Amino acid sequence: MKLEKKLVSSGYWLFRWRSYFPIVIILFFIPAMGEYEYVGGSREMT
Repeated sequence: MKLEKKLVSSGYWLFRWRSYFPIVIILFFIPAMGEYEYVGGSREMT
């Protein structure tokens, strides 16, 4: 039963804070895109 309570508790926490997850992802994604470089330095598709 202890594992079941832990899973329920974790589920409640994740459900409560789910709206903040995209914000955290964006905070890491934007600076990473500033350092993005194309492979071989070329922007050509072929």
